[in-house]
Amino acid sequence: MVAPCRCPAVLRLTARAERLDGAAQMLAGLGWPFTIDRPEKLRDEVRALAARLLADADADADADADADADADSDAR
Repeated sequence: MVAPCRCPAVLRLTARAERLDGAAQMLAGLGWPFTIDRPEKLRDEVRALAARLLADADADADADADADADADSDAR
């Protein structure tokens, strides 16, 4: 259920979810800033998702750097 707020450009979303990790992915996928009022465990899931995304982004950067280094070595 979505309820209007008196604040400009603010929308309050009230939802039920079987899995909080899925709710975290949905919120992140919106592409808009958001604030979690409750439950605290949803905040934990959003943090865990953020950590996984950062680790994946860093892993890709590390793999790209290794591939570039290998290509430079082969060129010599």
